[in-house]
Amino acid sequence: VIDGGITAISAGELHSIAQKSDGSLWSWGDNEHAQLGDGSKVLFRKTPTQIFAGDIAGFAVGDMHNVVVKTDGSLWTWGYNWQNQLGDGKINERNTPVRIIDAGVISASAAAANTYAVKSDGSLWAWGYNSKGQIGDGTEENATTPWQVFSSGVSKVEPGNYFVIVQKTDGSSWAWGDNKYGQLGNGSTEDSMVPVLIE
Repeated sequence: VIDGGITAISAGELHSIAQKSDGSLWSWGDNEHAQLGDGSKVLFRKTPTQIFAGDIAGFAVGDMHNVVVKTDGSLWTWGYNWQNQLGDGKINERNTPVRIIDAGVISASAAAANTYAVKSDGSLWAWGYNSKGQIGDGTEENATTPWQVFSSGVSKVEPGNYFVIVQKTDGSSWAWGDNKYGQLGNGSTEDSMVPVLIE
């Protein structure tokens, strides 16, 4: 059991990830799809197991996959990969972290089967499931590796359920993906496969 010192925590569908004050990262819960990242094939863990010893700048948790940004700007993913949410160009589960982006990442976020990363130049990258156009590349084809949505100016990303909201440094907000209930805020109920300005 983790004895205090927790600085950040997040939960997926059936697993949890926590970071300690020493920078180490820990996981526990369901492991049916390798989402614990400890290299094992056990179905679940009832107590935390260490994944990284330190150097973690941030992390995010999807339903059954995880994404970590390290202090050197590299981005790592592991877990379920049925919709290319790991971004390694494959659909195989990964039971240990795999590096997807070498450097420059400052933040990351995860939806059920999507992953998003913002780099230090303000560019936004997306990959994974794309059934409603939530990658923003104008298609409904999954993005198997990171795809650049914006080249600069992105300050915050909030993925919803099959749609995404982005805030830019100029104060504008953009959205794309599923819009059945008007969640894109553009006065329509039509899905958008590319970013649209929220006015």
